[in-house]
Amino acid sequence: HGTFAAKYISLLRDSLLREEGDTLHLGSALSPAWLRPGLSVGVTRAPSDFGPVTYALEAETGGGRLTLELDPNAPARGLKRVTLHAPVGGRFTGATAEGGGAAWTPEIVTFTPATKRLRLTWTLQPDAARWTSDAYMKRYCLPVLTPD
Repeated sequence: HGTFAAKYISLLRDSLLREEGDTLHLGSALSPAWLRPGLSVGVTRAPSDFGPVTYALEAETGGGRLTLELDPNAPARGLKRVTLHAPVGGRFTGATAEGGGAAWTPEIVTFTPATKRLRLTWTLQPDAARWTSDAYMKRYCLPVLTPD
């Protein structure tokens, strides 16, 4: 069961923060249920190949604000870009950056390591509750685990 625990921690970490080459990916698998207005998700001093990373994504109606703090030596460690992924089932409709350039598509926002704050707009599916782990378990696992 230790192996399961380690893999689960790795899965959760990679859904919040992961490295791929010279890019730092944030929020690769964020549930819309975590991004209801007034909620926030992020990490504090999470270790990465580019040094410690702290970020908070604070949800508001129709979007949110991302604040990011990277190790000052991150570019020297090879970091060239940062990407934020749209929530599962959601789409970005806009992004503006303070302290650096940002480009966005409906799926991702890409920005420079110099960026400290992003203002985001997005749309989330109205049935976001279906993307929770609890709903998934009820829909896909319990029928298999529960004998007739």
